[in-house]
Amino acid sequence: MKTFFTPIHTPHTLSTGLNTPSALGPSQPNDIQDHLLPQILDSQDLLDAKLALLESPRSGSPIDTVPNEILSLILEKGYFDSARGLPDSSFRTLTSHISRRFRDLTFYTPSLWSVIQLSPSNVFEEVEILPLHLGRSKDHLLDIQLSCFWASDLTESVMDLLVPHSQRWRQLAITTVNDYIFSFIEHIPAPFLRYLTVSHYANSQHIALPSSIFNNDLPRLEYLCLRNVDINNIKFSLQNLKTLGIRGYGTWPSFEKLNDMLGGSTALQRLILHVKPADVLRQVQVGQSGSLLLPGLDTIEIYTSEWLTEDQAALIRLFACPKLHSLVVRESVSSPTEAAHTIMSYNAFGSGSNTFPPSLGPLLSVRAANVAFACLATPIPSNITNFWSSRKVVWPKLPQLRQAFGLLSSLERLVVSGLNARGALLSIMDGELLEEIEAHMGEAESGVTLPSLQSLILAVDHPACLSSTSWQRECLGRFLRLFSFPSLASLHFQGITLPQWRLVVQTFGGARAEEYPKLMMLALSDMTDIVPTDPRDSACVDLSGAFPHLQHLKLARVGSNGFIWHLLPKDSSHKGHWPDLRTLSISGDVNASRPLLHRVINARESSDRPLEKLFLDAHFFSNGDSVEWMRDRVEVSRIHAEEYTAVEVNLGI
Repeated sequence: MKTFFTPIHTPHTLSTGLNTPSALGPSQPNDIQDHLLPQILDSQDLLDAKLALLESPRSGSPIDTVPNEILSLILEKGYFDSARGLPDSSFRTLTSHISRRFRDLTFYTPSLWSVIQLSPSNVFEEVEILPLHLGRSKDHLLDIQLSCFWASDLTESVMDLLVPHSQRWRQLAITTVNDYIFSFIEHIPAPFLRYLTVSHYANSQHIALPSSIFNNDLPRLEYLCLRNVDINNIKFSLQNLKTLGIRGYGTWPSFEKLNDMLGGSTALQRLILHVKPADVLRQVQVGQSGSLLLPGLDTIEIYTSEWLTEDQAALIRLFACPKLHSLVVRESVSSPTEAAHTIMSYNAFGSGSNTFPPSLGPLLSVRAANVAFACLATPIPSNITNFWSSRKVVWPKLPQLRQAFGLLSSLERLVVSGLNARGALLSIMDGELLEEIEAHMGEAESGVTLPSLQSLILAVDHPACLSSTSWQRECLGRFLRLFSFPSLASLHFQGITLPQWRLVVQTFGGARAEEYPKLMMLALSDMTDIVPTDPRDSACVDLSGAFPHLQHLKLARVGSNGFIWHLLPKDSSHKGHWPDLRTLSISGDVNASRPLLHRVINARESSDRPLEKLFLDAHFFSNGDSVEWMRDRVEVSRIHAEEYTAVEVNLGI
């Protein structure tokens, strides 16, 4: 790179004029010479020093000591890293006006001229200076973006300037309403082209690329995105692609031809689809063939305006991806500023986000979509260990539900948020009225078995329109009895009412209690109803026989006194319920009784069933003597309310 320096202004030289004493007259020339000679010599030394300073490489500004290579990197940073994500031509113009050095650096830094963006808004002015920009880019690779919504003669003018530089093209993005521009990229070399995007918008819906585009030789192509472009007549190799995006109405090849084009690719890592799945399946005729193996693919992104359908699931299953890490299905949006909501997602590494709790195993999450279709769309459902469903999930009919969960043979954790038990039953039992399906409940109970499930988390919704018939109040219990959880170890309910709590006890207690020998953890949160302690109260819930193996009880924003009272011995045997209870967590209850908790601690200690650990919030710590008394008998840890709330947010509920 050439060396440029900022012009240095010569400082004012103080020694150019010599002031002599006025007492000296012209009749004394020797005296004048003798008197001025020392000053002349001193001034000459000063002048020599200043000249040496001017001739040194030092600058009048600290930035002039920065090497040109560093300044060029700074210019590139400002040009390419704009807030809009696009090269900032105004920044380039600004730097060219700072100084002569910055102007020369701007003009002689090829990367600052390597991006060419032409659209109807700027094409007339840009095409005039395009030769200059191409010259300044020197041998740098070019990134070209053309929005060709203009007349054909203008296309010809633009391409006549760009095509001679095709051997420098690194990226080419074309958006067009016709196929005229493609005639200019036939039979031309593009050995360094890595990114190719072609989008077509017209009434004809889709177009075909020329059969000899770029001589069908793109050895470095790693990114290809086609919108409304036929795929079946592509001749250049797709085997080196790392990313393939197909959108719109383009014609697909048969399965055999698609397999020849793409099958077995070890390079392809990311696949993006926004297509009509029924059209693609019909063209590919996937029903007559197997799956297309993509051994290196780790990411699939699906965009759809049809939501999650059976055809969409079948399209995803067209691809066999043994190393798939991420599958996401999102709704399509009409504007780039709109957020595309996720319909379903699969992550082979679980989740560490704020949306879902951290998990080590594969995670399948569903939002407002059919549970069965989500399971069918997952490439290897037998690997899934975590399943999260958010509000308005669609429950399939019982046979499809049984088939879907049957695929999840390794499922260990199930979270259902916003559960409307009444709506779920109507959907699963395929009934319009609850009364119509009541007769079929007996044969349907325990119809879905989840053999590996260890943790069940249900956040219950309460629709405002729900009537108060006894059958409707019992929907939660009937919903739970549709399933069998032989390995269940942890149970968490959020937002249930007192009648629903009774149903939970009936479902997991009594004769059914021994069906859950591993159920040792129970958590309740946001239960606003008060749990009565008087057995004579008709609303009192008999907990005898329920959760007989319970070891851990967690209560958050729940009236805890009814549960604490339950831990006291009820007869002379000094044996209370839940004899194996080891830890108790209480938070968010300002009415929690410290004396009652003290009685429980004493009683369990006396019966040789002491509590091992308490997790309590600030309400209990407001009385220091009480805390010290408890700490003498059991390990006590403090819970901060905001921390506990954050944990529940992470639970997806």
